[in-house]
Amino acid sequence: MARQVLRGVDLEVAPGELVCLTGRSGAGKTTLLHIVSGLERADEGEVLLDGQALNRMGESGRAQLRARTIGIVFQAFNLLEHLTVGENVMLPAAFLRGWVENARDRAGEVLDKVGLGDRFEALPGVLSGGERQRIALARALFAVPALLICDEVTANLDLETAREMVALIDGLRRDENIAVLAATHDEALVRLADRQLRLEDGKLR
Repeated sequence: MARQVLRGVDLEVAPGELVCLTGRSGAGKTTLLHIVSGLERADEGEVLLDGQALNRMGESGRAQLRARTIGIVFQAFNLLEHLTVGENVMLPAAFLRGWVENARDRAGEVLDKVGLGDRFEALPGVLSGGERQRIALARALFAVPALLICDEVTANLDLETAREMVALIDGLRRDENIAVLAATHDEALVRLADRQLRLEDGKLR
């Protein structure tokens, strides 16, 4: 029997706004992020991204819209170990028309933004956890997203590195006017949020 994870969720995130989503493990935070990003399709309701209805699109259409307008940073860094840092950051170019020729330049730009411009040719295996997470953030920023989704991005980092990541995300959303939706247990990130929403029993409180 299927379990209803989310019930009557109504959420809007504005450009430049940081919204933190909290709640116990298993409350449905990751499911909500997946629906917002189009990684999963909602059974009911409507998901609008940049004015377009994700739930009315097929998998290919959702993937294209996601590549152009959403950056996602997961708790696991999800880097390909056989590719260089620069090649990992350039991966979204495979889904974006017109990015092939200037992909290397754009990758260099976003790596500079996260303070790792000098690591372009390095392999992920030689990087620290904090560096790997910043590489994942650079990849999420590659296509100049309107929305940045962060799923427990500081959970695998030590305290000092987590604080650096929090400051970096906060600075980027202010400087780039990016909407940020972050599922987190990190109180430092929550304190910087414009809004904190708690997910309980499938509903936002």
